[in-house]
Amino acid sequence: MSALACNPQRGDVTITIDGQQHRLRLTLGALAELEHAFAAPDLATLEAALRRAAASDMVVVLATLMRAGGGDGSQARNANPNQAALAIAEAFAASNP
Repeated sequence: MSALACNPQRGDVTITIDGQQHRLRLTLGALAELEHAFAAPDLATLEAALRRAAASDMVVVLATLMRAGGGDGSQARNANPNQAALAIAEAFAASNP
């Protein structure tokens, strides 16, 4: 398996799922998709929703970030929960240096 090219300047983060690396990236489009998925009219409401996210919500967030990173997000359900939470947090932190 070759290493996945990531650009830390763009806030890229990786997660390994089923032995394959996936790139996560928080973009404006990903934020808009998450606002829609969580029926959040603004970023403050989205932030509140993410603070009380259920496991199914984490799958939505992970898949969204994977798609923004250039993947299809289909493997999000197979992620280790602890690794997924860490990668999601890292992606959000990386986008806000």
